[in-house]
Amino acid sequence: MIELQDGAYIDNDGVLVLEIAGKPDPFAQPDTPIPRVKFWTGFRFLNVPIWNWPLNKFYDNNPLQFAAPETAAKIAEIIKEKFGDEWGMNGWKYELAMEEVKVGPFMWRDKWMVHFTQGGRDAVLNAGLLASTYYRHTESFLDGVRREIAKEFSKRPQGEE
Repeated sequence: MIELQDGAYIDNDGVLVLEIAGKPDPFAQPDTPIPRVKFWTGFRFLNVPIWNWPLNKFYDNNPLQFAAPETAAKIAEIIKEKFGDEWGMNGWKYELAMEEVKVGPFMWRDKWMVHFTQGGRDAVLNAGLLASTYYRHTESFLDGVRREIAKEFSKRPQGEE
């Protein structure tokens, strides 16, 4: 398992694993912390190098940016389902787009993006980062996506081509 940050891991199969609060032990001492348990999210990420042992070099790659294609499609479906008709009205559209990114010497990986458009404005958000925050911040996920889209839209006023 690759340890990331804040109790997050990517297992050997590329699945994002989070540490979440487990059930408290009713027989434990009052000051005993709530145990942490591992939760497999089902979101898969591509294998990207973080360190190259022959060159003894660390890469500035964030593995959470490199969602597997099925994870990118799943997070786009989740966004469509959670936002409901809001995205189907007033010219809102989204699509998945893939960029090839260099992640090491002679190594490239697919970086999936969700591209939102409305009336000449567009916002491109990383599908892997969206997927990694979905379970970590479920209660504020949709508001965060709305804020990011609004921030990107504000950079290009409506009607401007």
